[in-house]
Amino acid sequence: MRSKIKPGKVAIVIFLTVLIWVSADLAKTEKVTVGNVRIRVGVGGSGQRWVSFLDAHESSVAIEEVVLKGSC
Repeated sequence: MRSKIKPGKVAIVIFLTVLIWVSADLAKTEKVTVGNVRIRVGVGGSGQRWVSFLDAHESSVAIEEVVLKGSC
């Protein structure tokens, strides 16, 4: 006998799967706050931009607070 695929059950399975993936993604994300940071932007040898967090007295910008967010 052939069984019919019920759209309600498929929708429930898809909803629960998405809910599990979203909660797992949010659980592994962390925020780290860094205070009193100096940012200096320079050009590397190949033309790429490099950003350094240094306490230097060169041409740089002082930032009170930086929030870094990412997976752990």
